[in-house]
Amino acid sequence: MDLIRLICISSATTIPTDRELKELLDGAKVRNKKRGVTGFLVYKNGTYLQVLEGERETVENLFNIISQDSRTAGIVKLKDESITQREFAHWHMGFKNLDGANKKDSPAYVDILDDGLDIKNINAIEGRALSLLLNFAKKEYISQ
Repeated sequence: MDLIRLICISSATTIPTDRELKELLDGAKVRNKKRGVTGFLVYKNGTYLQVLEGERETVENLFNIISQDSRTAGIVKLKDESITQREFAHWHMGFKNLDGANKKDSPAYVDILDDGLDIKNINAIEGRALSLLLNFAKKEYISQ
């Protein structure tokens, strides 16, 4: 089985309500479970940062679907790598809403979602993005 991890960042076309975020998350959990996809989504102030893990063809197809979703724009693939094991195996789609959060509120917080997306600095962002996602995924799993 050819497993990959794909990390992407995108902008919301409109700022979602808490209810819309919950609906987005609930739908993703159901669809990802059926597809055998795991991952985590972080949201802050109109920006989505997401990691997807699974079989290459499935994850690439899912990324194409997300890219065409009218709720998001400017999607950028930060990382696409082959993996031997999943880091987000406990999550069909974990979620953390960082609206209102700052560095003092959480040691896992990273400011990449504050700065906006700077395409010129993608290489610098990709490592920080994975660290952020892993930090929240592990903390959220432990706290459940």
